[in-house]
Amino acid sequence: MEERWYFKKTNDALREEVRAKANRNREPSVGIIDSQSIKTVDVSGERGYDSAKKVNGRKRHIVVDILGLILAVVVHKGNIQDRDGAKIVLLKMIGMYPRLKLIWTDGGYAGQLIEWVKVTCNWILEIVKRNDDVKGFKILPHRWIVERTFGWLSKYRRLSKDYECLTETSEAMIYTSNDQAYGQAFSKNIIILTLSDYKIYQVGQSSSIVLTFLANKRDTCSTANVTKSSYKVMR
Repeated sequence: MEERWYFKKTNDALREEVRAKANRNREPSVGIIDSQSIKTVDVSGERGYDSAKKVNGRKRHIVVDILGLILAVVVHKGNIQDRDGAKIVLLKMIGMYPRLKLIWTDGGYAGQLIEWVKVTCNWILEIVKRNDDVKGFKILPHRWIVERTFGWLSKYRRLSKDYECLTETSEAMIYTSNDQAYGQAFSKNIIILTLSDYKIYQVGQSSSIVLTFLANKRDTCSTANVTKSSYKVMR
């Protein structure tokens, strides 16, 4: 699905600008990976039963940077194990982030995946473990960042369940919803992004982001206005 890559390119370009504004290198050196099981509605498309979470639907596998901004997304059937789903999303990232060296994750990804990541991707997969002596809830270093991103995504009704027939459309919706974080970071800038050549132009000052992109090859244009509290597509 070609449109999905439009949203991916939008996400990548805006993430780089947010990182630059935060006085960080535009390219990440670390990532955090996790998955979220989500129910599907009564539509056609692939789905499966996640026996661990007791959810019949799909899984959203995401990798985020240290700021919680999305690097890659894969949506797949719920009955695919986390370690196998991680391979799908990590394979998509090979060659995309030259500075990436380290990926943090939880104990569900332990085992042979660590060696696979080292050999196949040339990255270090580090397990952030919970201290068995600690009782009750405890925020774990690094892992909370990706959980916060899932929290951002859960604020969108379109993502409360998986309403899409195609997993590619689900991935596009996640990239689109993640623009809310960029809207907060760029609360005083206007950016025009032309997706035909993926270039960013700084054009002025405003309280919102304006993204202009070619919706399809027929030169149909759509403008997305992103503010701190809303995301609205205007035709």
